[in-house]
Amino acid sequence: MAQSNGEPPAPRQTCAFPSSLPPQLVISWLPVREVASALLVTSSWRGASEAVFQSIAQSRGLGRFCADVPWREVVRCSKRRVAVLDPGMRFSGPDAAPFARLLGVLDQGWVAVPHSAPPWTGAPDVGDVGDLISEGACEHGVGHIQIIAFRADRDSAIHIIGRPGVLIGYPGELGTVGLTAADVKTLGVSDLKKELAARGVKTTAPTTDPALLRTRLIDKILQLEL
Repeated sequence: MAQSNGEPPAPRQTCAFPSSLPPQLVISWLPVREVASALLVTSSWRGASEAVFQSIAQSRGLGRFCADVPWREVVRCSKRRVAVLDPGMRFSGPDAAPFARLLGVLDQGWVAVPHSAPPWTGAPDVGDVGDLISEGACEHGVGHIQIIAFRADRDSAIHIIGRPGVLIGYPGELGTVGLTAADVKTLGVSDLKKELAARGVKTTAPTTDPALLRTRLIDKILQLEL
């Protein structure tokens, strides 16, 4: 609004803003892959990095064996885990050798021809878990498929399996084997997002709509049952 020349100027409204922000407040909103770059902003942020990495480790369900191990190292050395949903999506035999080569496990303990069935025979079963080794994409048949290699805990054998046949995540983010459509209806938003992420379902935009998340998760579960 215009002022006449005889009127004094109105006092300027100002908003107080902190001179500095704690790194945890800012970094908690960043993807983990961007945390290292953010910690380079100031020396004070680098000095507070241990609390940041501890928070990341706790969100992943990670622990440390000794109190003198830095949380930064716990996060850096952590491995994503795999849980088998559908052993029928496993690739084996001579025809799968190109997949093994692509994933870098051809000569690293890959089980090309497993025995009949678990336990202790080389073939994975529903619920088997292990460490993720690598992921990749390739042509198979008439389409494009995502595949992963993992090392099974029970016998250290390396297996190759289609991505839809497994859950992937850090220990606190791995998801649930045997999840049913009825179970999905009882989950909250954070658990729905965790289960979707473990199944490789990416959301194009952040959403907190539980109905939408439940629909996507149920669709994913039903696809596996077909």
